[in-house]
Amino acid sequence: MMLIRSLLAPVAACGASCPAHSDRARNLWIAPAIQLPPSIVDYFKDCYLPSNKRGALMTLDQWWPRSLAGRWFGVRSLNPARQLALMVAGSLVVALSAQLSIRLPFTPVPVTGQTLGVLLVGGALGAWMGGFSILLYLAESAAGLPFLAGGAHGMPFGPTGGYLIGFILMAAVVGWLNERGWGRSFAWSLASMVVAEFVLYAVAVPWLGFYVGMNHALSLGFVPFITGDALKLFLAGIALPTAWRLSRS
Repeated sequence: MMLIRSLLAPVAACGASCPAHSDRARNLWIAPAIQLPPSIVDYFKDCYLPSNKRGALMTLDQWWPRSLAGRWFGVRSLNPARQLALMVAGSLVVALSAQLSIRLPFTPVPVTGQTLGVLLVGGALGAWMGGFSILLYLAESAAGLPFLAGGAHGMPFGPTGGYLIGFILMAAVVGWLNERGWGRSFAWSLASMVVAEFVLYAVAVPWLGFYVGMNHALSLGFVPFITGDALKLFLAGIALPTAWRLSRS
């Protein structure tokens, strides 16, 4: 609690010196763990940062537009309702992409469009919103919605469970890298997605190995998908930089 109070002390001080913010600052100081208004950056921006020195402090309005969703919707989109709407939309994108599936006779892992959907969602929403969007997608399928490959549903267990769990990390990694500028050009966008793919397979292949044997895990859980993943990486690598360019126009 003392740590939270010390971190929020400038906010409270700002509220005392800024009449427009005094009520919100007082509420924030009384219940710091409960009331964290989405516009907390306004305290710093309006009270502490002159217009010619706003780059001196890394504030929320400087961080949020680093994600594509923040670029499109702006700082005010940080209210919980907008965040939830974006995460639900992301989960539906992945659910729709999962319906593009092809069963292969020699492996329990189908070819799906999920990888493309996860890359786009993570790259657009950023690290934590992208990761939670995939977590929401898994919760929806566990609740009985036909959101898994081929209209299936259920918990992320079985031979393909590692891929579903890995999608959470995949979205978070590509989102984290895109927040740091990797999504602005095709080459860097593609590089961020290759890194995210390695994270996915680092979870999925050993998981699959428990069911088919470690000596068969690569041949059944990685090699058959190289060509398809390369195509999906190419498409996502074009889509995200294009969206960034459109957001600036």
